[in-house]
Amino acid sequence: MADGMDITLCRFQFDNGELTWSGANLPLVLINPNRSEVPEGARALPNAAGAFEFKADRQPIGATIRPRPFTTRTVALQPGDTFYLYSDGFQDQFGGPKGKKYMAHQLRKKLGEIHHYSATVQQEFLSQEFDAWCGAEDQVDDVLVIGLRLPR
Repeated sequence: MADGMDITLCRFQFDNGELTWSGANLPLVLINPNRSEVPEGARALPNAAGAFEFKADRQPIGATIRPRPFTTRTVALQPGDTFYLYSDGFQDQFGGPKGKKYMAHQLRKKLGEIHHYSATVQQEFLSQEFDAWCGAEDQVDDVLVIGLRLPR
């Protein structure tokens, strides 16, 4: 049996205005309502104007049966870009009215709803959302959401 780890990794290069990103089973979300075009390698998300997702390669890092080279994407930075990287813990959490997983599409939708708030307010919204979803269920995994907004 193959066992590996999911990861999303990026490097900001402010001197040349680029973000370099690669993901192992975990995507990168970019939200900027002022972007007029879909960035190369991304897909537009339906939940917010200027919301895009860069899909990760469908393989973990580490032990895997047939490893392939990971895709590296370069994104031209624009003022007001907000980037989100996250572990699978939020979306894999069981809860809600039917005891089901939260799911990635719900997390992307929530990020689209709250991206324009300050980091402190976003953290509070996500914390409240997670706690409400969990209800009486135990937390099943680590939860990490990182957001970074470029100045406008």
